Order: sequence, then structure tokens, then C-alpha cells
Amino acid sequence: MEGEWKWVNEAKEGAQQTERGIVNSIKKAGEWKWVNEAKEGAQQVKWGMVSSQPGDELLLRISRSRKHSRASVGLGQALLSGQSGESSSLELNSSVVVGLGLLKSYQDVGAAAVGCSGGCDCKPQRFELLHRQQVSQVYWFYIFVEMLPQPNLAQECLMSITVEPSANPNGGSKVKVTSLMVSEDDRAENGKMFTVLDTTDAEGNNSG
Repeated sequence: MEGEWKWVNEAKEGAQQTERGIVNSIKKAGEWKWVNEAKEGAQQVKWGMVSSQPGDELLLRISRSRKHSRASVGLGQALLSGQSGESSSLELNSSVVVGLGLLKSYQDVGAAAVGCSGGCDCKPQRFELLHRQQVSQVYWFYIFVEMLPQPNLAQECLMSITVEPSANPNGGSKVKVTSLMVSEDDRAENGKMFTVLDTTDAEGNNSG
């Protein structure tokens, strides 16, 4: 019985214009570009920030305001820095869990080195994006971020994503960031809420 399930593209017309949101959320982009890698004529868009230049750094502002609690958005609309000051609540998080949507593939891709600076701290991590499966697919990688005590919001929390060549000689150096998720649930304290997710991807592969 097929039921009433439908395959639907709910993307708004002109979705490519979300680049404007990215411009407002990025602190530094280097040679990273906002690119739709979908094949010509394809119905599904494949937007993301892409770079293949080793050492190229993408620097993103991460909000510490509770206004964006459990927000999951496309990177093109990711946590605009100006929004936090407009929140009706000034309550701040002591920690958040940041999820990055990164493309894994069987060819051309490298690794993403992730770190934090400014008003926050996180354990530096390196995510290898080459895998054996003959498919290119986006996976979530999770980073526990501790917000540093501050008397005001002057010091931004910044997350860096740096392009590195693959450790595998069959790989490359391409990195594609498609999405950003921030969980501001209190249970994220000390990473307890994401004990499994921050080390395991959807295939069961260790990503730490």
C-alpha cells in the first residue's frame, strides 16, 4: 500500500539567494566559494561552501544567545551575528554543540580541521572526508563548544574550518560545508547529550 507519501521539493523559489545570509555569518572566507554542485537540469540543488586549497580557512560566527535554541538551518542562513543582539532574552549559554554538515565522498575530497577561538573554546578535531562507499553524501560531525565567561558580547565565538589534504594517497583536498546546526539545550553541558554523535557518523564510522 503506497499511502499518501509524496516526494516533494519544499525549497523556496530563488533559494540560491541565501548567499546573502552566508555573507553576514562569515568572518573570513579566504578562497571558499558558495557553489551549487548539482548537475545541469537536476531538480535537487546542492549548495555549499567549497574550497580545494590546502590551508584555506572558513571562519564562522557562532551565536551564544538562547534565541537560536535547537536551530538547524542551511549554512546560507546560519546564525547571523546581528540577530543575537535582537533577542528578547539575553540569557547566554555556557556551552553549545555545533553540528557541521560535511560532504564525504570516494574521490577528490580531503579533510576538515575544525577549531574555535575568540569567545569560546573547543577540542581541535580533524575530520577525514574520504570513504570507500561509491557515493557522495553529507554527514553530520559534532563539536562540543564551551563559551568563555565574558562581561559582555564584544568578543565573538568563532569556529574555523581549514582545508587539509586527505591522509589517503587516493584522496584530494576538497572540502564542502553544506549546513550548520547549533544545539543550545542545557543537557549539552559537558557533551553528555552527544556522547555518541560526536564520535560516530551515520555509517558507524568514527569521526573523532
